[in-house]
Amino acid sequence: MLRLDSDSTKRYTQIAPPLLFLFGIWYFCLRILGTQLDYIPGDLGDSRFINYLLEHGYCFVSGKVNSFWSADFMIPFQHTIALSDSMLGTQFFYTPWRWLGFTPETSYQLWWITICTLNFWFSYWAFHKTFKNPLLACILAWIFTFSIFNLGQLNYMQMIIRFPIPVAFYAAYRIAQSVSIKYLVVYCLMLIWQFYAVPYTGFYLFYFSILFLVLYFYFSKSFKTTLLAYFNKSNRIQVASIVLVTGLILAALFVPYFAMSKIVGLRLYSEILPNVPKLQTYILPHEASQPWNFLFEHAKTHHEKWWEMYLFP
Repeated sequence: MLRLDSDSTKRYTQIAPPLLFLFGIWYFCLRILGTQLDYIPGDLGDSRFINYLLEHGYCFVSGKVNSFWSADFMIPFQHTIALSDSMLGTQFFYTPWRWLGFTPETSYQLWWITICTLNFWFSYWAFHKTFKNPLLACILAWIFTFSIFNLGQLNYMQMIIRFPIPVAFYAAYRIAQSVSIKYLVVYCLMLIWQFYAVPYTGFYLFYFSILFLVLYFYFSKSFKTTLLAYFNKSNRIQVASIVLVTGLILAALFVPYFAMSKIVGLRLYSEILPNVPKLQTYILPHEASQPWNFLFEHAKTHHEKWWEMYLFP
């Protein structure tokens, strides 16, 4: 029977994360893009649109267009970017590739690989800090970044941008454990980053992380001492300043969206209802999955917009 000494175990735990990461890049990214980068990830709608948004941001940063929020695809209508995502939070993962001379399409492919890289290593850090086990952390990071539900999100490429989420939840966990101004700052920074990357996911992160904090404080025996300590005399000014700055930074993002809502109105509940998940959406795999596609035909018949519900969790 093979017995590993502590040095061998340490070596294996050190090489496992980068090896699993490289395997994931090949398994998930390069098998979709092709080793020669022949293909674009996603569908013909959202991928073109996101590529346009990123290229528009690059043109604005490079001084080729005068206004970021008023893109020129609906002239003379103004502030068109505020009709949807802006990609502001990930612009600096695209623009450098353009500055290096890559085409918009190749830069978009490299942007996607960069996002997947960030998803893996940010989640690995959070899982490692939480469980203190590098092997478990890299397995969970691989699932978070490269597993089947990521394939289901390819029709909406913006949904792949979620690297701040694990760090935000770890920071929330540390905030709930003991008074930590440092992790309050980390939590707020991750929340801001997620909102600026994808507002939809930013709202989900905010709602569920607040729910997590409420439940943790409620069930923790020391919740009174921890929670109230954030509002004592020594911490009150720091906490208020952090929350205020976070609110102002987020307000700067939402001012154009709020102004646009006054022009085009808000979505009605009846319009949103078809997007609400049903029980079957929890077992709806992508049709390309060989071991699970037998569930595809069964699950999709129960939802009006099944293509938006791949493996809802």
